[in-house]
Amino acid sequence: MKNLALLAICAALVAFGIFTIAVSHGFFTQLSGAVIMALGGSAGYLIGSHRKPEGA
Repeated sequence: MKNLALLAICAALVAFGIFTIAVSHGFFTQLSGAVIMALGGSAGYLIGSHRKPEGA
């Protein structure tokens, strides 16, 4: 359950980054949205790829 909660937070970060890019008009605001989206995506990838196998 802990992994699912962390993955939900990462999905929220990605969604917030996409929203920030879509709504903002300035370059640095869009850049910060891209950074937020990249951090959420990379954290989600790391959480998903380092899970223990089901049988272990």
